[in-house]
Amino acid sequence: MKVLTLSSGQTYIEEGDQDNWRLVPANVWTENQVAVSEIAIAFQLLYEQRNSPRLKLSLYWLLGKLQEKYGQRWLGLFEAYLQSPDAQSLVLESEIIDFLNKPGNNWEK
Repeated sequence: MKVLTLSSGQTYIEEGDQDNWRLVPANVWTENQVAVSEIAIAFQLLYEQRNSPRLKLSLYWLLGKLQEKYGQRWLGLFEAYLQSPDAQSLVLESEIIDFLNKPGNNWEK
């Protein structure tokens, strides 16, 4: 991440890779980072309730509330969450738990 501050005091964050990057105003970048963190926490909390009989209902409710809160920004924020280390670690944790719970595995739980 590179930060660019103009002589006028405006600050921008360079986002993306070498071939495809853009400058984002620092306040927008910060708001997006906070939103992605909120989405990550929400999905982590939902995942902790994965054995609840109301999981599907909770998921629909959560998605609706997040879409309502973030409006047009929702798809971009959700995509950013899916690309984040938070989502990757949640998927890995889920895969490990599924593996450990398979019949025939004698792992201590």
